Amino acid sequence: MEIPVEPWNYDDFEKVILKGNRELNIGFSDNIVEKIKGISFGNIGIVQELCKETCYAAGIEIKQDEYKEINQDEFLKLAVELKASQCPLR
Repeated sequence: MEIPVEPWNYDDFEKVILKGNRELNIGFSDNIVEKIKGISFGNIGIVQELCKETCYAAGIEIKQDEYKEINQDEFLKLAVELKASQCPLR
């Protein structure tokens, strides 16, 4: 039995990122959004994980009372390093 999975495109990634931003009352800078999309290998799961870990690196774990912009590349760098360390080598 096959389960069809619609391919995700970069516009879909942007929609997912923006939805998460609204839910948390945050925003990623355009630069960070583009970097996340560029290093996700077309995988929405990687997009979501990088967004989550970037938020954690920025100290965001719950919805913010006041809007907060995440614009420091260092937070994304930490997220990428963490996710890379969790991936087994083949």
